[in-house]
Amino acid sequence: MSAKLLVSHVEKSVKSLKVQISKIQQLRKGLHVMRDEIHMDEEEHDFEQWLAKEGSYIKEHIPGDIIPNIAALHKSWFEQYNKIYALYFTENSSWFGNKNKPKSLDSQEEEKLSIYYADLMEIHEMLLHKFDILHLRVESSHEIDDSDIDVSEKLII
Repeated sequence: MSAKLLVSHVEKSVKSLKVQISKIQQLRKGLHVMRDEIHMDEEEHDFEQWLAKEGSYIKEHIPGDIIPNIAALHKSWFEQYNKIYALYFTENSSWFGNKNKPKSLDSQEEEKLSIYYADLMEIHEMLLHKFDILHLRVESSHEIDDSDIDVSEKLII
């Protein structure tokens, strides 16, 4: 992995997180977002798995606790995201509508949503900040060469 590729992965991850937050915001506004559009399989987006694969380069070039902090925040982000997802798309719900469409929330669920959303946004902002720091550290410690990037590689957020 090169510095340029790491920066590219960070940028893709940030974009993906922002897209998912936008979908949660659409749900909160009452807009219909289909289950398939919002579902995120944590195993497919396992930052720690990706980190283990690329860890030697990252540990060598990015000292300090930024990577463990990002991994912990990423895990927390998914936990909060999945709580919100479960409110709208629960399998054990008494809601009998199309299971691919979000259900309407009752007042108790709306209260939970407010708490979960506030927590998610706090984690989201911290995670974006850590990604910014990582991006700056990589750029400041390496001269980046555009030829290093392989656009076929997929980042796992």
